[in-house]
Amino acid sequence: MKFQRPKIRTILILINLFILILPLASIGLLRLYENTLIRKTESSLIAQSAFLAAIYKSRITTQESLDSLPDHYGNAITPNQKQLTAPRLTTKVAGQHRRQTSSDSKQRWKPRYAVLDISHDRIFDKPLDAVISSSIALAAEIKAGRETEAIMRESQIYTLSGMRVVNTAGIVIASTSTDTGKSILHWREVQQSLKGFALSSLRKRDAFYPRPAVSSISRGTGIRVFVSAPVIHNNRVIAALVLSRTPATLTQSLYNNKNVLILMMAGLVFIVTLLSIITSTVISRPVQAVALQAKMVAEGVQGEIHVLQSPRTLEVEELSNAVVTMRKALEKRALFIQDFASQVSHAFKTPLTAIQGAIELLREHYDTMTDTERSQFLSNLDSDSKYLESLVNRLLDLAKADNSIVNTQHKTDVAELLNRLQARANNKNIEITLVLDNKPLFAAIDSTVLESILQNLIDNSVQHGAPPIRVHAQQASDHINANITIEFQDEGPGISDANAVSIFKPFFTTARERGGTGLGLAVIKTLLDNYHGHIELKPSRSGACFVLTLKQ
Repeated sequence: MKFQRPKIRTILILINLFILILPLASIGLLRLYENTLIRKTESSLIAQSAFLAAIYKSRITTQESLDSLPDHYGNAITPNQKQLTAPRLTTKVAGQHRRQTSSDSKQRWKPRYAVLDISHDRIFDKPLDAVISSSIALAAEIKAGRETEAIMRESQIYTLSGMRVVNTAGIVIASTSTDTGKSILHWREVQQSLKGFALSSLRKRDAFYPRPAVSSISRGTGIRVFVSAPVIHNNRVIAALVLSRTPATLTQSLYNNKNVLILMMAGLVFIVTLLSIITSTVISRPVQAVALQAKMVAEGVQGEIHVLQSPRTLEVEELSNAVVTMRKALEKRALFIQDFASQVSHAFKTPLTAIQGAIELLREHYDTMTDTERSQFLSNLDSDSKYLESLVNRLLDLAKADNSIVNTQHKTDVAELLNRLQARANNKNIEITLVLDNKPLFAAIDSTVLESILQNLIDNSVQHGAPPIRVHAQQASDHINANITIEFQDEGPGISDANAVSIFKPFFTTARERGGTGLGLAVIKTLLDNYHGHIELKPSRSGACFVLTLKQ
């Protein structure tokens, strides 16, 4: 099976699609990386909240603190809530990240995973400022909060996170900000965590802050990650934690990983360069090779030209084949013209020599010649001049036949044309017998051209003294093509086997003394070739038999 080479259009489409995919893929990767930065920040806050919850719980659950706290301190958790507060996996339900557990409520491990997705999660507005509350925190809460706040502020130097601990009334009892003693119960994160739910959310950042420098530890992104978690003791929520942090921006992260970014950009440049080399190899170089072949043909450089061994694409392969075929056709044409010119020269040389000799004799011996001799020389001059005129006309007919405009859509009624030629021949006392098929006989050839062909055959027979002529026209279809055959049989001397091989060659004739030019059959063959027909000499016991085959 022959390998089907791709088209240039296909290669260009694939390369352009690949180049288009590169920036789109880069955008997708950057979006994914941005989401990874947010989840990284969320994971960090979740880890910090776990430590902060343990620290505050250890402070508020000392014996001294428990003795000062009222009975049933904290918000009770219902059995349904209790299941939600024993985390195994963190999932999103109605915009909240609720914790689920297995059937084993005593399971020790309770991991919480980062689940924020900037592509799908809602970004809430910046939370409202803390407000002054009419309620006050308990002394044990204030003491535990003070001890926890000291640890929070010490750790903030490294984590840069905003941290708050609120009691069950929503009052801030420990904070890295200046809102200790105020209420943030109106924050959705606080409300959900006091019910026993853990929550992660995205909020807008202050828009009026100036954008920090790329190398700054401050982050210039427009959103902030909030993570809240309940502090649970004996199945009761005794406090809630709210932590927040601005995730790193893409610019800052890429700046921090500039070496990797440079390597990626170098990789993209390498890929684009590789695609350019591939395009040059697949398209440009084969096209240049074909252009060189065409230039060699145009300049007539001697030597064999072969089809490109690696044309790469279908169009270049077809173009290379066309150039090689054109070279062969031009060489064949050149040889034909050379041979034809030699034959034309020979055909003209004989009568011209005779005319020149007759003129010299008349010029030198005109006064000493008899009237009969003068008349004979003049008759020879007239005969040779008429032969030259006939030869020129035949050459013109051959040139017209070789360059005629072919119209295979035109249909000619062969039967009607043969009847017309028969009537014309009978008027000249030329006997023609027709045998026509009963089926319609329509050939894909111009009527004027077919008439010229048949008239040439009649004239050729008359020139050789061959009438009567018998013409048999019929349909002759095979499994592939539907054809019309016209068998042209005369009763002349026939054509010998030695002459049969040269009968269709230009200037070959056996009747030169009767004015034959040897171009009649050559013109017929050329005209038939133009219409995808052909003529052949069929063996015959008497006379000559020509068979014409025409397309229907």
